[in-house]
Amino acid sequence: MKHIYIIGISIFSLFANAQVNTKNLSLSQAIELGISESKQLKISLAKTAAIHARVEQYSFNAIPALTVTTAYSRLSDNIDPFTIQIPGIGEKVLNPVIPNQFVNKASLSQTIFAGLRGVYLLQSTQYLENAAKYDYEKDRVEIKNNIINAYYALYKSMEAKKLVEENKLVLDKRLYDTKNFQSVGLALQNDVLKVELNISNIKQASAEIQSAIDIATYNFNLMLGLPENTVLVLESEPMLTAKETNTPQDYLAQAVTNRNDLKSSVMRAKSSLKMVSLAKGAYLPIVNAGVNYYYNNPNQRVFPQEAKFKNTWDLGVSLNWNLTTLFTNRYQVNEAKANLKQVDAANDMLNDAVKMDVNASYSQYMLALQKIEITKKAVEQATENQRVIKNQFDSDVKMLSDLLDADFLLLQSKLNQTNAKIDAETAWFKLIKSTGQ
Repeated sequence: MKHIYIIGISIFSLFANAQVNTKNLSLSQAIELGISESKQLKISLAKTAAIHARVEQYSFNAIPALTVTTAYSRLSDNIDPFTIQIPGIGEKVLNPVIPNQFVNKASLSQTIFAGLRGVYLLQSTQYLENAAKYDYEKDRVEIKNNIINAYYALYKSMEAKKLVEENKLVLDKRLYDTKNFQSVGLALQNDVLKVELNISNIKQASAEIQSAIDIATYNFNLMLGLPENTVLVLESEPMLTAKETNTPQDYLAQAVTNRNDLKSSVMRAKSSLKMVSLAKGAYLPIVNAGVNYYYNNPNQRVFPQEAKFKNTWDLGVSLNWNLTTLFTNRYQVNEAKANLKQVDAANDMLNDAVKMDVNASYSQYMLALQKIEITKKAVEQATENQRVIKNQFDSDVKMLSDLLDADFLLLQSKLNQTNAKIDAETAWFKLIKSTGQ
């Protein structure tokens, strides 16, 4: 029984370990996975495909329409034929009763001119297709930035957990020393309680950070299309590296050239302009041409009718001009012009928003760089402060509470430095995103 118990435990342990899916993940891998699994990009791609299908549909409007009709009918038997008496000839049937009627018709029609409405509709839709493609690229940049932010947010929590755990080791050493001092009468029970309280606080902070890591990991796994229980190990340290910094005007010029939302807005403005031309086309007449081929039994165009298949054809040109539209169509034109003004105004607003986005992103990045230098100096100061306080504590000049405060200040300064570096990295990518890259 003992052996069976051990084997069962071993099998359970292997099964439990098999359920833990650990994945090493770099930032580039996360971006690649996130883009390929993005549901938003799939929606954008489907929208682009739908508009492309509409373009193809309108393209076929330019080719002639070919229709084929075939029909059969049976006449009732109560119809009398029309007969006349012809002197010297006798009775002649002019309209014989043919009960079986067969109709076969092939028609080819083409709109020759319709105020170029078909052309303008096709061009307007093509501009909308281009706008949808730019929207897809815009969403792609947005998704990429979201992945970067999620990656760094998770990394920030993991780094905070490491620093907190390191501080706990320091506090454990402080507790060990304090208890030893207490045993020889050099420390009070209250000193032990102070250290234990700090350890409890650090444990609480560690638990809260771990909860944040679990939530961020779960959400990130969903974003990347990974199993929800995957344990992520971030491979590369996303620390700030030297980057060339241009002027705000340089970044703004890049945004004007590269931003896909601006390109999409321009395409929509061009589409609206074509819709104005489309509305004006209703003022003009429509000219159609067509040809019909008949192969009927009996053929109604042949007299006298016979129960035989005979072919005939016709062709012609028609002009249709609704003169009422000369007075009523101006409202459709005014509506199209109003829509165009809305698109132009939205385009102007978007240009202003892009300028503000680039300016704010640049300022935030510059501030993040300054924070790195500030926090670097703070870590140096906190480290030196802890060293001095520790020496003074060892010489009985400072109290234990002073040393604990110094430990906390050093931990806080290291957390601030780590956050500043990661924030600078995310601020850099946000600046790049604001330029449309």
